[in-house]
Amino acid sequence: MTEDKRQSPRMRRLKEARVFFLDGRTVITCKVRDVSATGARLRVGESFLIPQNFRVTIPGEMDQRPAERVWVKGEEVGIRFKDA
Repeated sequence: MTEDKRQSPRMRRLKEARVFFLDGRTVITCKVRDVSATGARLRVGESFLIPQNFRVTIPGEMDQRPAERVWVKGEEVGIRFKDA
């Protein structure tokens, strides 16, 4: 069994999220698979487009927060909230 290294527990989600970068001029819509106080796992059709640093929001649940890309596996991207 692998050790869970997360700082806070993740809660499952299947909601739309938006990633903003290039000073908000570029927006990518994606799905949130799970989220915690410190980060989230996003499902993005073209994950290679997600830059290292960006802002993310979950409409109706979370205002825009600064984030950074931690890992990419196929269409999934692990992110860390920079203000956590």
